[in-house]
Amino acid sequence: MAIRVASVQSEFDLVLNVGSNEGINVGQRFLVYSLGEEVLDPETGESLGTLEVISGTGKVVHVQERLCILRSDMTAKPRKTITSLSNPLFRFAGDRITEELIPPDPIGFANPSVGAFARPI
Repeated sequence: MAIRVASVQSEFDLVLNVGSNEGINVGQRFLVYSLGEEVLDPETGESLGTLEVISGTGKVVHVQERLCILRSDMTAKPRKTITSLSNPLFRFAGDRITEELIPPDPIGFANPSVGAFARPI
């Protein structure tokens, strides 16, 4: 049985057509993808296969008998900010420079659609 996206709840949450009856557990990770164009070898013209267009990855956050909810687990890179509390040309002993790590923002699935494929990773 192919694992497919049965419903798009939001850009962050997808419903898959598998659940506890198929051995799915909370915390399990999946790759979500759709099928793109067939790729041909430029020399022989032989098919190299169908390109998988990646939508994203996610973790199962809820499981029922025949379905589960997959939540995107992708994030942007964390960012740093540096704040200087004085003019750097005139540094004094009491001057401070602070550095703050800004937590990464969550990223949703790219163009999720009903019928897209998923596979465990």
